[in-house]
Amino acid sequence: MLPLILLLLFASCSMFSSSEKPAHEITFMQEVSVSEGNGEKKQMKKDEKWEVMETPILVEKPGYVSVLVIPYNKSPTASQMALKEINPSEASPYVLKASNKILDEVMNEVLIAQNLLSKKDAKGALETVEKIIIKYPQLSYLKFIKASCLMVMGNKENAVKLLEETLTEYPENKLAMELYSRLLPEGTKNRFLKQ
Repeated sequence: MLPLILLLLFASCSMFSSSEKPAHEITFMQEVSVSEGNGEKKQMKKDEKWEVMETPILVEKPGYVSVLVIPYNKSPTASQMALKEINPSEASPYVLKASNKILDEVMNEVLIAQNLLSKKDAKGALETVEKIIIKYPQLSYLKFIKASCLMVMGNKENAVKLLEETLTEYPENKLAMELYSRLLPEGTKNRFLKQ
């Protein structure tokens, strides 16, 4: 199931200077990752604080409902944030139906790409996968399929780069790890293997 995102509008002020009190201070009640506009994630520990000024932030934790915090007015405030665990059995029928629709769409495209690969049509498979990646860029498994297509096409260098990107996002992807290890030059250490 894709993560749910809640939208929170918190008090903020573009008129505060950097020497004044932050517009909104959030204390996290669990370990989370926080992304600002540049997309770079910062890991936050329990009880750490984040000062929301003018830039929206996305607060995430795998298996939990994500929260998008958007600053909007001048009143400085402080709050605590604890993300809610996603429990599929509590999901509304609408959410389950939407999730199943997405899963069905993605799996159909993956099966088409795998079928094309089995028929030695790596270019067609690559085009199929690239279309679904545009729609669902957060699904790292699709990048693994794309890397497989690139490898079959003889584009080992770009396949390795894509696998490194995939493993950076999702190091638990065993298939990507296996393919990456096979593509490394002999004697090269796999930087994604845990010591």
